[in-house]
Amino acid sequence: MSCCPSWCRGPRRAGPSWLYPDEEVKSDDVNNPNGPDFVVRVNMKYQTMGCTRPVLGFQPEQIKRIQDVMGQRGVDPGELEYWFEERLRVVQENVNVCCPDTLWCLVFPLMLFCLPYVCRRRLEKVEKWDRALRDWQDDMNRQLLRPRGMMVKTQSKSRVEYFEGERRKHVARWFAIALTEEEAAKLELEPHVWGTSDVVACSCCCFMPHKVVEGDLCCHPPGS
Repeated sequence: MSCCPSWCRGPRRAGPSWLYPDEEVKSDDVNNPNGPDFVVRVNMKYQTMGCTRPVLGFQPEQIKRIQDVMGQRGVDPGELEYWFEERLRVVQENVNVCCPDTLWCLVFPLMLFCLPYVCRRRLEKVEKWDRALRDWQDDMNRQLLRPRGMMVKTQSKSRVEYFEGERRKHVARWFAIALTEEEAAKLELEPHVWGTSDVVACSCCCFMPHKVVEGDLCCHPPGS
């Protein structure tokens, strides 16, 4: 029997399917020499949070589809494996997991004593994860994609619903990959974060060093 509650077992899906963009975006230019069905952007779901250890960030079949599409643009499958597996794994090591902080709190009889530690720890991990994720995509764009007229950008979208007075926040996260120079120019102008933007990890509390808002990050943070 698992020690974790049902909501934290295994990789957590970052939102319902209806919140995600289409997996492939095709050209809307009828005069496109490659035809109207030419794929100009792919969106790959980004999974951020696991229970007892960080998750890879995507499903293996997702990277296979990306390899097929980007291989037609001159990107070697080995290069994608390096960036999306080896380099992204370093980023994912900064992602929070649900069990350690939860178990730490259980040893305290009063949550009041535990709350400052948990909030401060989460805020630090979110900021470290955000910096690592920004560096990952900046390096990948500079070294691999931009020279080929392409671009990757982390994006996320959040929507809040209320059910019987309960606030429910749905979040979808994905890697947007523009496959042409024109689409890369469009993607560059788009924001990282769409929709609801909350304050991160009780950072508005008096015992937090500063305030962090989700909209200032490059993606809605894990656990939001």
